[in-house]
Amino acid sequence: MTVGLVTSDEKIIENLSKIILHNGYKVIIYKNFDFVNEKEKYSFLIADLDMDKNMIIDAIKNYKIKDVILISTEKSVELIRKVYALGIADFIQKPVFLEEIIFKLKKYCPKRIRLNDIEIDFYNKIVSKNGELVKLTQKEASLLFLLLQYKNRIVTYEMIRDDIYGYTYPSDNAIHLLVSRLKRKLKLNIISVPKEGYILKV
Repeated sequence: MTVGLVTSDEKIIENLSKIILHNGYKVIIYKNFDFVNEKEKYSFLIADLDMDKNMIIDAIKNYKIKDVILISTEKSVELIRKVYALGIADFIQKPVFLEEIIFKLKKYCPKRIRLNDIEIDFYNKIVSKNGELVKLTQKEASLLFLLLQYKNRIVTYEMIRDDIYGYTYPSDNAIHLLVSRLKRKLKLNIISVPKEGYILKV
């Protein structure tokens, strides 16, 4: 699971990113508004309204970002009403307690989930079906975690290449074979989007 952290506060960057990583999540730091164009890179967002309250709120509204915790020194009734009307996950007033953010992050981004008879442990990278461990190759496991991170959203061929293959460049057919093996082992509902990528329907 990857968390996007939007803030220009160096103290928050240092302390919060460290504890996010310590709890088994990946983190991407945004000191500007690139996060609106990189929604495919993270599954959850923590945004500091003190960086630019109006622009962040407008971005969340216009780009329909729902999976986000907003933090701010301001806690007026008007602001709270405004941000929750956007459908956000949560709002926390500064000064923030890092443990509170992690507690809520675990609530909204669990590291262990169930899909029917399949249980996935993101932290330990263990997959079981009907209580029995399923042997996955490293690439199959990485693909599963990537598809789950963006469940019900398209995972492009480019995302798969970047996240799983690194510096090598597999063909679309090689990726298709990898997806087919994963589908066969876990009986997942993975839909192919021609010339684009795949969607895990859950």
